[in-house]
Amino acid sequence: MVPSPMSALRIQSLAFAFLIAMGSGLFGQALDLLPSIQTGTIAVNLNPVATGLGGPAYAINAPGDPDRLFVVEQRGQIRILQNNSLVSTPALDIRSRTSPPLDTASVNDERGLLGLAFHPGYNTPSSVGFRTLYTFGSELVGSGVTYHAPNTTNNTLFPGTAVQGFKMVVHEWKQDAANPNIIDPNSRREVFSYGKVASNHNGGTIAFGPDGYMYLGTGDGGNGFGVGASHIEPGGNATNLFTPLGKMLRIDPVAPTLTSSTSLDTISINGQYRIPLTNPFQGLNQVSETYAYGLRNPYRFAFDDRPGGSGRLIAADVGQGNIEEINDITISANYGWRDKE
Repeated sequence: MVPSPMSALRIQSLAFAFLIAMGSGLFGQALDLLPSIQTGTIAVNLNPVATGLGGPAYAINAPGDPDRLFVVEQRGQIRILQNNSLVSTPALDIRSRTSPPLDTASVNDERGLLGLAFHPGYNTPSSVGFRTLYTFGSELVGSGVTYHAPNTTNNTLFPGTAVQGFKMVVHEWKQDAANPNIIDPNSRREVFSYGKVASNHNGGTIAFGPDGYMYLGTGDGGNGFGVGASHIEPGGNATNLFTPLGKMLRIDPVAPTLTSSTSLDTISINGQYRIPLTNPFQGLNQVSETYAYGLRNPYRFAFDDRPGGSGRLIAADVGQGNIEEINDITISANYGWRDKE
């Protein structure tokens, strides 16, 4: 006797339920997709060095200055740890600009002051980057705020349809000439910015590579699964080359007037930085600052700058639900989001 389709469905459901029920018994090993993680022999101990910080999100030494650690506070300050002691006066306080938390109802707001990079010539008096550093973070969009958009030929800020409530911005600053522990608040120059809709997926790192250019990792625009009002369709932002979102960008942030006799790189539309001629995407309506694309939220990355190191760019990309990536970033490569986690 052949069972009816409904009977067959019930039999299959019972069989599946039986397998689940037996998961910890006879069939337990068959259902394991990965072997158990073995306990290692390395122990990690944490010792507090400084307390009372406001969301320390990043820390870095200036070139040739191992005794001072510059700590980025998400709330909008840069503090200095000098010989493991916290300097009482902030090096820079831009809380009035970053304004976090922008969402007072959420302790997980991903906006604020996120990144810091020193020009490679920070300690070299003859360098165009002498006493020069850069920050990356978010600011509200309000009256008098000017976008310095990516260098697309139509100068678009964000080609989606949603209202942009804030922007991500790279600022240039100068160390105070009289006090190396102070960043001159009046020296600010806006280098690069772009609009954002969703509050999450903002990237966070800016860093200079072995080639002397600045690299910036940008999030895909936010929300989940690479869809929604924050995203271009079809495909989402990360693999669309006419938005800076979901990319690794590369620029020369120094004011072009200071490099007119030494650089042939293209000057950006806003006139505030240069774009390397060797960047791979220079077509119509392509963001020519793009170095690589298809990223979801490359929050942190670093170069292998050890003595004798490879100089490789290694980026951590935040996954959607199951997979976290560590990527070897190479020029023009597509890292697959949102088609693939």
